[in-house]
Amino acid sequence: MSVIEENDAWIARDLSEDFGIDTEAELDIGEIKGEILKFQFKSTKGVTRKNGKIKFVIDRKYIRYAMTCRYPVIFIRIDVAPKQAWYFWLQEWILGQSKQRHEVIHRKGSVTTWVSDPKTLSSGLETELKNIVRWRGEVQLVLNLLDSMRAAAATLKIDLVKQIVGVLALAAPTLAGATVDLIVRQAALLGGALRGTAEGFEIGEQLFSVLRKLGVHTTLNTVLEMLVRGNSYSGTGLVRTLHRHGL
Repeated sequence: MSVIEENDAWIARDLSEDFGIDTEAELDIGEIKGEILKFQFKSTKGVTRKNGKIKFVIDRKYIRYAMTCRYPVIFIRIDVAPKQAWYFWLQEWILGQSKQRHEVIHRKGSVTTWVSDPKTLSSGLETELKNIVRWRGEVQLVLNLLDSMRAAAATLKIDLVKQIVGVLALAAPTLAGATVDLIVRQAALLGGALRGTAEGFEIGEQLFSVLRKLGVHTTLNTVLEMLVRGNSYSGTGLVRTLHRHGL
């Protein structure tokens, strides 16, 4: 908190009662614009170092929280003895988990990763964290697309879902396959929530349109999300998937 508060460009707020989040920091350069980061702290006496990197052990509940949070979630590793802290952007890590993403995120326990020693909180507040909070870069583009798909499906804006499908097709060449897969997965979960309705059917149609255009980027786990319905499966979804593969 003191590192954030000592930086003239940031305002810190204690959120100790919030689930999984200790503090939020808002960028304050000239004026307040609602540019906010969410911070989760982990403090110990001493840290493990190897090859110029700091060991981070992150509970998966924070990763799952970051998957749906509309603000960037930053995990802070603190060494209380020398009063040092390093940062790790959870959403960026999630989008970087390609084929292993489903298993890594949804298993129980914690995730271990290593962060470069120079990525201190104080240096990040001056550089990279400013870019993150201003939504600059590919990761922010993906998160925006993900939110757009989620909002369009939740508000039953079928025509808008169709438009976003087109945007995804245009964006796919510049995005990693894992990022496109994550967007399709989130939209599939929303479509499942509307199961049995005309709107849900329409959204499902658009999801399979996404698969037709971007199937090369889509993992088996995402296809299963679109087919499995508790202990059963979607017959319509199965037929569409088999048809897509010429079976």
